Amino acid sequence: MTAQPPPEAEPLRIMAFAPEMKRIVAPKTLRKRNYELSFHKFDTTERLDHYDGIIVFQGVFEEIEFVRDRWMGNEHMKHRYAKNELHRRIKELNLLFESGGFVCFVLCEPFYDENGGLSETDLVKYFLSLSDLHRYNFQNRVPQVRTVLSEFKPFLDVFGAATSYFDISSRYAVKPIARAQGKLVGMILGRHMICVPAQLPDTTDGTKTPRAQEFFEALTDAVVAVVKKQAAEIPEWADAFKFEKEQTAITRRGSLTQELSEVNAEIDSFRTFKWILLYADNELVDAVKDVIERGFGFKVEAIDELKEDLKLLDPAGKPFLFAEVKGTNAGVKREHVNQADSHRERAGLPSTFPSLLIMNTAIKNARSLAEKDEAVASEQVEHAKRHNILIMRTLDLLRLLSLHQRGVVTKDEVRRLLSTSAGWLKVTDDAYEVLPEEKR
Repeated sequence: MTAQPPPEAEPLRIMAFAPEMKRIVAPKTLRKRNYELSFHKFDTTERLDHYDGIIVFQGVFEEIEFVRDRWMGNEHMKHRYAKNELHRRIKELNLLFESGGFVCFVLCEPFYDENGGLSETDLVKYFLSLSDLHRYNFQNRVPQVRTVLSEFKPFLDVFGAATSYFDISSRYAVKPIARAQGKLVGMILGRHMICVPAQLPDTTDGTKTPRAQEFFEALTDAVVAVVKKQAAEIPEWADAFKFEKEQTAITRRGSLTQELSEVNAEIDSFRTFKWILLYADNELVDAVKDVIERGFGFKVEAIDELKEDLKLLDPAGKPFLFAEVKGTNAGVKREHVNQADSHRERAGLPSTFPSLLIMNTAIKNARSLAEKDEAVASEQVEHAKRHNILIMRTLDLLRLLSLHQRGVVTKDEVRRLLSTSAGWLKVTDDAYEVLPEEKR
């Protein structure tokens, strides 16, 4: 008699909770062979523990607003949260865990804890408030994360981004999902909690989120794959038996993993600098600020009223250079130079004060470094010279950093060069020259 194949398991019933709280217009219910993902609003009467798993976004239970004091100019945070709703969902999630279910926390914003006083005002924060589990925020969102768990690679390659990271005791059963700058940013904690770092898809006109289905499908595919895999793994009590050579191999793997982590962290730190070739607007300003601070070691002060402007400070905290940062799909234009000049004046600085215009050119038009390396027009160089402004493309800034790291130019020489030159600082892989000045 031919044996009958075992019956196929029922699809997992998964709830995506309150996507509208993150301004995401949810798609219709997603149905696949091994799961059904339905979308429910924040005020749904459905209970979390009536599902096999939940997807919930960080911060849906709290509202945070940063307000600037009219008189003192200080910025403070206004915070409120849905206390009753949060406590109800905490109970439901605990019941879900007791029945063997899981939750996927989508980490999409910084943790606002205010010295611990707000450490449990959101569902994600509540369940990640464990002893010996410390969470920290990156200074800026890290758009490139390194996948550790292969099931999440399709999702993280497209939507992965990290705003926070974790330092967690080895006494917890943790399986890394992703790292950024050598830090743990995504993980499976125990057998019930999955934490995934992500940048959310944008919603257009408040009516639709074009990439919502792609986002949820890629995320749920990964989550279900690891949940199914975990169910088939050897339980911890059985895996406690170790062969001698197995233990040696585990120790060696740990050493190699640590070394690989350090190497990847070093590579990630260099790759982060390169975002100044791609970004525009505030993200470009933050990326340039990171290059100047972390790359060259200068102190930088952002000017609140003029979001595109920065001041470079000397060791005594006094500004020695004013910097304007801009992105464009074309090249450097006359109006860019004029705007740098007027912003310097609005910042209360004289026309003699050293000013640097950092331009990310050909943002969407460049498909190679050769196309990115478009020269600044001579008339704009002359115009900048007359207004005591030094132009640098972001590619020039990266090349100058490379020369600095190789010891070709010192930090003091960089400071002198930026604060005493006007025109265009053109940098190649091997040298630099100030146009229309003498070659170096």
